[in-house]
Amino acid sequence: MSAPSTQPILIPGVDALNHARGHPVSWLVTFPDDEDFSGGSPLPVISLVIHSPGILGQELFNNYGPKPNSELILGYGFSLAHNPDDTIVLKIGGIAGNKWEIGRNAQGVEGLWKEILSNFSQSSEEAPTYEDVLDASGMLQEMVQTLIERLPANAPPEAQGIRPEVATMFSHYLEGMSP
Repeated sequence: MSAPSTQPILIPGVDALNHARGHPVSWLVTFPDDEDFSGGSPLPVISLVIHSPGILGQELFNNYGPKPNSELILGYGFSLAHNPDDTIVLKIGGIAGNKWEIGRNAQGVEGLWKEILSNFSQSSEEAPTYEDVLDASGMLQEMVQTLIERLPANAPPEAQGIRPEVATMFSHYLEGMSP
């Protein structure tokens, strides 16, 4: 559960567990009673509860939540092939403009589409015309195409001294940016 004041943190040891998307896991924080702790102030205890049966010798997984590869790479140092939570960021209006994070299958595109379409509609009270929709569609296509053209053509070759695992993450990132 998160609250407005929560911040992501890394916990040594616990954050060494591999990620399994959709794996049922709970993080529990318990605060010991003052009388349970002798000397000093009691420290909270963090427990990771895995809600599926484990088998002796089997790997245990954590769940870092539904995150795009860009966030997994920067925050945790790994990526997922064919990550269903990958997004691209499209921006309208220069430096101070609105940013729209769009997921696979156009998830979250509604606000971006309304903003683009409003730039072509003659009146906010009338339904957009067929021409307005075509013009707005062309603008959206140009935005995405420009972003795709800025991406490198493929993963960097290992011959350039890049570790294979970094090249793999780079490939996963590029795959998530492509339509």
